[in-house]
Amino acid sequence: MSGTATSRARWIILPAIRDHEAWRSAIAAATQAAGLHLIDWDAAPLADARDDPAAILLTMDADAAAAAGADPERTTVVLGAGAPDVEAVPEGADRNALLLHLTQHLARAEAFAGARVVGVRDLNGAPVELAPGLNVAPPPTAAPSDLARNLTLYGRPDAAVTWGPSFFTFDPRNADQGPRTGEMDLTGRPRFLIHGPYIVMPPGRWKAVFRLSFDRPGSRVRFRLDWGGQTEYDSEEFIPGKPGQFEIEMDYVWREPAPAEFRILVMEGVFDGRLTFGGVKVSRMSDV
Repeated sequence: MSGTATSRARWIILPAIRDHEAWRSAIAAATQAAGLHLIDWDAAPLADARDDPAAILLTMDADAAAAAGADPERTTVVLGAGAPDVEAVPEGADRNALLLHLTQHLARAEAFAGARVVGVRDLNGAPVELAPGLNVAPPPTAAPSDLARNLTLYGRPDAAVTWGPSFFTFDPRNADQGPRTGEMDLTGRPRFLIHGPYIVMPPGRWKAVFRLSFDRPGSRVRFRLDWGGQTEYDSEEFIPGKPGQFEIEMDYVWREPAPAEFRILVMEGVFDGRLTFGGVKVSRMSDV
């Protein structure tokens, strides 16, 4: 942040990833064994610690590290297997809002310019050097849930995940069955049929392959697909022309961390027709 002197301490950014607490414990043990001082910056942001070269400052928030003058060359971002701690999401909570919050921290951490990122490529069973003289044994990683597996976007150049219908919000006519089956009744006025999931994407070019099925009446209707950010995105209009299953591919470049939004718009009034949304496969094509 402008006006803040560069910190001489070593920083570790550990966002709310799966196995977060196990990583914290492993870092604490390794720091003690190395004779260094571990300071939880989020709990006690001690200004003097910023200038202690023997200090390891641990934070969940990349923005907090930047505001405190963390030197990117003295900062390590730990993303582990690359998925947020979705198991911490309470039942009945607004999952989209919570996932936006959790993935925002991971995406911003990955985008911390100049910092070293420790991701799945580094998890080969051997200790990982997070700072000079600080070698941390990665904790065992439990098998991820389906939800966590399909949010494994961060710190992975080969990231490829699938977001099924349950990741998205459907229009009121289809709000009950849509998230469970992906099936939608098209009858009604022009409207957005589906939108979401507002998961924060790391910078890069991301390809999306959408799976859609139409019955015969639905295949005669004009649709628009949007893929990208919430205010800037790419669009494609089409009329299926025949019933059956289709895969439609689009890509979009995120220059900075921001939520992803996919939308299906039915562009005309419909008296009869059905559409089934089979989910979207999202994969990283390149960095930016």
